[in-house]
Formats: sequence, C-alpha cells, structure tokens
Amino acid sequence: MKDEKKLPVARLGNSTLGECKLLSAADHDMTERHTYEQVHGFTFGGEAKFLAFFAQFAQTSVNVDVCRASCLGGIEDNLNADLAHPLDWELSAMLSRDGQIHRYRAELDDFIIESVFPDE
Repeated sequence: MKDEKKLPVARLGNSTLGECKLLSAADHDMTERHTYEQVHGFTFGGEAKFLAFFAQFAQTSVNVDVCRASCLGGIEDNLNADLAHPLDWELSAMLSRDGQIHRYRAELDDFIIESVFPDE
C-alpha cells in the first residue's frame, strides 16, 4: 500500500504556488514522483536578491539576462533531480570580478514555480 504525501514547493505570501505529490511505498524503499516543477522566473524579492548578487560579483561586461536564464534553468534542474540538491547557482571564475567562483544561494520563496502534472 502506498501513502500519498503533498509537499509545498513554493509559496508567495500565504499562497502555495505548487505542491509535489509523492507516493511512498509501504516498504519505504522507493519514492515515486508524479510532478515536474517548472520555474517561471523570480519573485520581486528573488529578482532583487539575484541582481544584488550579480552586481557584487559579476564583471560589468557579463550579460545579466544570460546569467538569469542559466540560474533559473539550474534551479529547475535541482528541484527536479532524483536526489535532493541545494537551490544554488554558481557564477564561474571566468565571469567574476575577482576570478573566484561565487555561489548564489536561493530559497523557494525567491521563485515563481508551477507544478506540472504530466500524467493529467
């Protein structure tokens, strides 16, 4: 017998923007995922946080739109990975002002996320 659990994926204020439905097997050896979490963009607060990170660490010649798209794609990949991954994105040393890698650390509240149900 399998138990269904719903986990919140993203919240904006008091509203839940998505849920991930998980079914746990009776023997707890396997968990089945039935949704895909699609990241549509940053919330206002998330955008401000990303732009502050970008302004602090990126070279002035680096295209913010390309980095934003890369960040959102990486976060979406991390959300949908089989194993839990942090909501992080790295600015490479080549693109940073000081030649060092810098990590942008995000929270679920930083993103607009939609749960897509491929089976429906």
